[in-house]
Amino acid sequence: MSAQDIEEACRKADLEVPDKGSVLIWTGRYEKFYGGDFNDWLYKYPGLSEEAMNWLADRGCVNVGIDSPSVDSSAAMKDRGYWAHKVCRERKVLNVENMCNLKEIAGTKFVFSCLPLKVRGGTGSPVRAVAIYFE
Repeated sequence: MSAQDIEEACRKADLEVPDKGSVLIWTGRYEKFYGGDFNDWLYKYPGLSEEAMNWLADRGCVNVGIDSPSVDSSAAMKDRGYWAHKVCRERKVLNVENMCNLKEIAGTKFVFSCLPLKVRGGTGSPVRAVAIYFE
């Protein structure tokens, strides 16, 4: 997924990247593959390019969530490029992967709360992810 793809999606949904906020990206992977072929889920999925992750960080994004197994595409994982992960590390952007039910919140504004478990010596954790709507 390129920066242009992200910019176009924001424009179509009339949304902006929130400064010091989160961006959740719905690719449809969860709905298409949940409970289905594990190999298709794990080895063939979209992700963010280095350019797209930098575009988000440039606009103040501090957390990116996605319904793919990684913020990097399966191709970037296969060639061990990890471009989106590298940008996250360098720019101090958190990422939440393997999310589900993002279709329910696509194109809306909400407060995102992501509550990780305390894991000693770990670099990641399962989370309780919650979208909070205000009227």
